[in-house]
Amino acid sequence: MGRIKELLSSPLLLGIATVALLGGAVAAVFPAADYIVNRSVSTTDNLYLIGGLTALAALASVAEAMLAVRLIWGREAIVGVKQINAAEDEDDAPSVGALRATGTKKVLVLGVILGINIIALDQIGQGILITGTRRHHVLTQLRSSEGQMRADAVADAIQLVGDPEVAAALGKIIDTPGEAREWAAYAAGVRHDESLAGSLAELLRTGSPRERAAAAVALARLKDPRLIRLVVDAYPQAGELGQDLLIALGMLGKRPEITSDKDLAEGGGFLAQLLDEGELGNEETLVAIWALGQLESPEGLPYLERLMQKGVGVEAQCTGIQALGKIGSAESSDWLVALIEVADKQARCPELVASDFTGHEVLVCGGINLIERIVREIANIGDRQSRTAMERLSENQAHSETVRKMAEEIAYQLRYAPVPQQ
Repeated sequence: MGRIKELLSSPLLLGIATVALLGGAVAAVFPAADYIVNRSVSTTDNLYLIGGLTALAALASVAEAMLAVRLIWGREAIVGVKQINAAEDEDDAPSVGALRATGTKKVLVLGVILGINIIALDQIGQGILITGTRRHHVLTQLRSSEGQMRADAVADAIQLVGDPEVAAALGKIIDTPGEAREWAAYAAGVRHDESLAGSLAELLRTGSPRERAAAAVALARLKDPRLIRLVVDAYPQAGELGQDLLIALGMLGKRPEITSDKDLAEGGGFLAQLLDEGELGNEETLVAIWALGQLESPEGLPYLERLMQKGVGVEAQCTGIQALGKIGSAESSDWLVALIEVADKQARCPELVASDFTGHEVLVCGGINLIERIVREIANIGDRQSRTAMERLSENQAHSETVRKMAEEIAYQLRYAPVPQQ
């Protein structure tokens, strides 16, 4: 043991050990970083490599710390302070520096040196030890051949917004037939990766129903003008997930800056035809009505007019009323005014939400009293011819005070609204 302490107290040997271990760590970090960053498909392999590098850095830090202690506090700080008595020569007395070399100080030196080494190796190795571990973990999972591992990477991939390498990895999954393509498409939409719009459009054309649904919603988030045409073509192949495509149309909505009048008319005609055929389920029907309003499609007005009849279910009626307000056709005001006379004053529009297969929800209709909903949409349409009806409603004691005050305010606004130019 004494011989080992003597060797460890040699500055020359400690210097050689420091150079050898630190040089080995630096030499090893380059191939390890290249493998983890660019080629690894196994998070286990990454863990082994990072663990080995960390151990090598720790050994180099120990050698450096011992060298620093030897140079600062002297030989006795490593081999130990020799016990002497008063009869011995004062030349054998331990140095003052050695007496100050406490264990706490040695640990502190080791900690500082270890921290410096880890940070330096992390920077050299493109963040594989500390700063970039999450990113490299995600990239490794996205390169994996296992579909579940690729799907598991989506949540973290979404957080790395703007990272071009993550976008490229998602694009590769989308372009290659296999598992987890729908989750890669979902991530691309949430991340707003516009560079992947072409891949998403192709997936919407050729993918499975889940892949088509995910691609449609992603393109809606990207505000891609091709979406309407693609949804119209893909809907017959969407199967049970056709509702997701309708949700995508509603999410896109009317955007004159990106969608042409021709595309909007095609989308409205497509939705109107689906509704007229009467083969949609209840929830899908409500989503289609909501999408008509979002696209502001006058092509759906004949169907929506039929919803203004007495006896129509309150869910469909409320959703249709809301759609009429968004479309804003003047003739709709007459239908809504007539509906006030026959509608149940106590009825309430339920809050309706629809979700796609990922669980993302959209508000189809907000919860509110039915009469209040009608009055609000009359205000949204803004037809001056409705002023008289609103004035009468404001004086009708059969309605609640809230409805009467709303009607009074709308009548006032319509009275002084500017006359539209012909």
